[in-house]
Amino acid sequence: MTCKTLLLLSLVLPALVACQNPQRGSEEYWFNKMRDEQRAQCRLLPSPLSESCLKDVASKKYEDFQRQRDGAES
Repeated sequence: MTCKTLLLLSLVLPALVACQNPQRGSEEYWFNKMRDEQRAQCRLLPSPLSESCLKDVASKKYEDFQRQRDGAES
């Protein structure tokens, strides 16, 4: 790779990553943070419970949370 290509990648890559991650303070950001904390708590449990807990947490999606919240508001 040339220096120009590396420079271009170093400038573009952080912008692409920022687009993929929810904005700090947004509802999706806090949902992801809550899910990460739940995952950490699952790891503290004994083995069989930990595996089940991690599967439950992994199955939670922000889109499902939104649908559930919007349904509760109706």
